[in-house]
Amino acid sequence: MSMKISVCIIAKNEEKNLKRCLNALVDFDEVVLVDNESTDNSVSIAKEFKNVKVFSSPFIGFGKLKQFAVNQASNDWIFCIDADEVIDFNSLELLKNLDFSDTTKIYAISRKNYYKNEWIKTCGFYPDYIVRIFNKTHTNYNDANVHENIVIKNNSQLIKTNIHLHHFAFKSIYDLITKLQRYTEIYAQNNKNKKTSTFKAISHGFFTFFKFYFLKLGIKDGFNGFIISLCNALGSFFKYVKLKDAKIPTCSLIITTYNDKVALTRCLEYVFKMTTLPDEIIIADDGGDNWDIIEKFSKYQIPLKHAYQEDLGFRLSRSRNNAIKIANGEFLIIIDSDMLVDSEFVKNYKNNAEKGVFLQGSRICLDKNISQNIRENNIKLKLNSFKAMKIKILSNIIKYISQIDKNICNNLKETAKITPNSKKVYIKGIRGCNMGFYKDDAISINGFNNDFEGWGREDSEFVIRFLNKGYKLKRLKHQAIAYHIYHKENERNLEQNHKIYLDTLLNDKDFCNNGLKQV
Repeated sequence: MSMKISVCIIAKNEEKNLKRCLNALVDFDEVVLVDNESTDNSVSIAKEFKNVKVFSSPFIGFGKLKQFAVNQASNDWIFCIDADEVIDFNSLELLKNLDFSDTTKIYAISRKNYYKNEWIKTCGFYPDYIVRIFNKTHTNYNDANVHENIVIKNNSQLIKTNIHLHHFAFKSIYDLITKLQRYTEIYAQNNKNKKTSTFKAISHGFFTFFKFYFLKLGIKDGFNGFIISLCNALGSFFKYVKLKDAKIPTCSLIITTYNDKVALTRCLEYVFKMTTLPDEIIIADDGGDNWDIIEKFSKYQIPLKHAYQEDLGFRLSRSRNNAIKIANGEFLIIIDSDMLVDSEFVKNYKNNAEKGVFLQGSRICLDKNISQNIRENNIKLKLNSFKAMKIKILSNIIKYISQIDKNICNNLKETAKITPNSKKVYIKGIRGCNMGFYKDDAISINGFNNDFEGWGREDSEFVIRFLNKGYKLKRLKHQAIAYHIYHKENERNLEQNHKIYLDTLLNDKDFCNNGLKQV
């Protein structure tokens, strides 16, 4: 063609479509094709055409990938086309006669979309105007990973043309479903901050079907119109379903133990009774002889890791850091080995997991007699006994709340979030025997402080740094419940540990110098 315009294409495994597409572009001076790691003959086909320049790139998102192709073009005017599209023969002359003197003009062209080689004029398939011709000195693609667009600026002139593309996207229902799966997966992975729900998934699915089958007249195209409308509806439905799945992080359950084999055994027995299991279990072993227990429970369906350190006294912080270091889960739940978890323990944590939020689970202390029976006689408390205990405790809480001031009630809300400004008021309630947070958040404050030795203050100091970082604390009232086996309290090394705690508190530290990175 006499005018200087570059055609840009991205392609992946398009050997069935690519030759037809490129044959229609032989009159263009330059065709830039970016191959997205094809495993078929796409690249070989492209190299058969003299006007085609071939580049390669991994998938970096559709917007960035198309922009990469635009950046390789030697001409300022760009015509973008997909590998499964063919420019209409009669449209070549129309394209040639466009006004290319004004760089602010952006041209939209219409697509004739085909399903099983049948031109579909309903279901929103025609006229399907898309912006494809622009000057890259004026505008470019956005960075959207899916449903990318050319940026329309305030001074842009958007002009619809009579240029047509033939779009052979769907040769069968398999192609519809494949695209549905790919696009919904990309959407979910890149929109984790958006809200979703079962109702939203179902309602959007139903409305989408109604929209395309009735409002956009898919019903006129018979069975094909029904299939296209149904797949559009499923795409909308699965977009929100996958979004919900994407929000639920992978989870590592860390169990800290120090010379208490019986408690560790009981703890693991209850862990494997949960309705939702973690993705892995890590025993943070502070020097105990627990190899036989590890071997016994390694036979279960969940990967079990052993983070062991030599017994040089009670070094809980370092033991936790050892486990965090090898954890593969995005979200970490840490409990002590003398905690018996409720059946929905991990489920509660996963449903409440948020980046930048420290979750404090609930603890119910078992009395001495029950604890002794659990230890010595291996008596299992039935689930309904646990439920009865919860009801009793909740009823007492309700009676208490009804007698106190409304302002105090507001502080006892089930999902109350504690801001950094109020950390000094609420820090006393921290229990390290039952807590959860994202691994990346722990890394950002260098984990637990290894300077703590002996029992006391290591949990509160960790949370202070967490809050000083700008993160939040959320107490899971009556959720993520674990039952504490009674034992005599260990001797506290409060004098030295309290100095470390106060230093962090008074100096607003959000990082420790001897922590996760140092183990």
